[in-house]
Amino acid sequence: MEFLQSYKGIGWQINIIYQERKGDIPPRIQVGCLFLNKPTKNECKLYNYLLRLQMRMWEAKFGIASDGDIVLMVDRSAVDLDESELQDMVITVATFLKEFRDECYEIVK
Repeated sequence: MEFLQSYKGIGWQINIIYQERKGDIPPRIQVGCLFLNKPTKNECKLYNYLLRLQMRMWEAKFGIASDGDIVLMVDRSAVDLDESELQDMVITVATFLKEFRDECYEIVK
């Protein structure tokens, strides 16, 4: 895995990571960010809400990191990926981060 670039703002950071080919799996680009720290309250309500959001989202997905933090990411093959498609991946993550993170903070506070 190779870290390529990072975009930072107040309270957020979006990372671009390149993953080498693994066997028959082509190389991948992953654009993602920390969405929320590991929840300690209202976990079931939050996970239910995130799954419902997932149904409304295109390309992006939520995941749970090994430490329990919630991440938001877009992942796709790096084969034939051009600059505008990479930019769209970053915009997608930034848009969903801005649109949904405050609502999720309200659930777990």
